[in-house]
Amino acid sequence: MPRGPAKQFDPTAALERAMELFWKKGFAATSMSDIRAATGLGAKSLYDTFGNKRALYAQAIEHYTATVVNRLYGGLADDPSPAAAVAGLLPKVARLNEADHRGCLLGVAMAEARVSQDEELVALLKTKLRVIEDALHAAFDRAKSMGELRADVDTRSLARLHAVVLHGANLVARVEEDTESISSAHRALEVLIRAQMVARDTMARKPGEEGRRA
Repeated sequence: MPRGPAKQFDPTAALERAMELFWKKGFAATSMSDIRAATGLGAKSLYDTFGNKRALYAQAIEHYTATVVNRLYGGLADDPSPAAAVAGLLPKVARLNEADHRGCLLGVAMAEARVSQDEELVALLKTKLRVIEDALHAAFDRAKSMGELRADVDTRSLARLHAVVLHGANLVARVEEDTESISSAHRALEVLIRAQMVARDTMARKPGEEGRRA
């Protein structure tokens, strides 16, 4: 069966521009004319490539997870100090939001999903939130196996707490220009992580030394 003519544009680049637009404005406030202007594509090219606006939105969320989320969370568990890598996430989020206050596309989508009663979108977002939680969990699990965290730490609960704080920080950043609220949350999380960590002097002891110190 003969193929149609090759596309004269880069679908990934078009998806990236659509993602940026949804990230800034949300689904409801983004019109098809906005999308056509941002991508430089006509209605037929958009529909033939991505489907309708709702289908494009879902693909933008998938692309956001594969790119932005993966850059932030993908390598946490491989860091030489996973606990420190997680502790550095909030300052990184604050820096990313200093210029444009966009927050997180997943957060923007979460804020709209229940209002629109789009259960398929809600289900999609749950899977993407789990990607973040699982990345944090893997980092804390490795930190625990390395002896950075105490043996009794519930790493899943700790990951969920950090995920919720990070999502909240991104939503706050969309309306709050002063980053002090995020900075203070970061300091509180640092205290929490330190409380879960094995004391450095204990980590440095050799086997059999525990009872030698007064």
